[in-house]
Amino acid sequence: MINLLVVFLAVFLVSCTADSKLAVLKTALFGTKGDLVSLEQAKLHGDAFIQATLGKNKAVLEKKGQAGQVIYWQGIGGVAIVTKYGRVVQLIGIDVELRRSSFVNSDPLSRNSISTGASLTRILDYMPNYLYDIKAKSKFTVVGRQNITVLGFRKSLLKVQEIVAFDNFKVKRTNTYWLDPATMLVWKSRQYYAPHAKPIILERVHLSSAGAIN
Repeated sequence: MINLLVVFLAVFLVSCTADSKLAVLKTALFGTKGDLVSLEQAKLHGDAFIQATLGKNKAVLEKKGQAGQVIYWQGIGGVAIVTKYGRVVQLIGIDVELRRSSFVNSDPLSRNSISTGASLTRILDYMPNYLYDIKAKSKFTVVGRQNITVLGFRKSLLKVQEIVAFDNFKVKRTNTYWLDPATMLVWKSRQYYAPHAKPIILERVHLSSAGAIN
């Protein structure tokens, strides 16, 4: 699979002058202190932002590029995430980086509906330590409707669990997605992007003009 981060950076740089390309590249990869946005500020712009939680750390990331359902999210301090149908397919700027995700079959999250028993096989690359061609096999279970709060907004969403077996490590992890069954939009997820890393929680930012809990 072509590195998605490289593709998005190439698109950004096409429209830049030669003098500004270096500055744009540095900003796209590493961010600046001025890029830091509070959650309340992000809520004024809705789906242009997501909040990511990893352990005790929280960060708001801004949408910097999109091609279909592939979205490039950028934070500060070198953190960048690429999602596809809500799934983390690349993550850089933290201790364990997901550099590549190749799909052997179509992701059930990409379909118009999802059912218990759906399966997926992916091939993953990690850095550091050059961990390449890690096979991850998944089985999905539709749990049912659940009322949850996503960044202060109450939503009735479909809860879906994905049991992921990382064959090379003989480890199993459970990813959880809360999605709108009408649109298949993932509003919140808890994903083990690597076999021995902490799970990352992603939450879509909702516009503050509607649906807030007082």
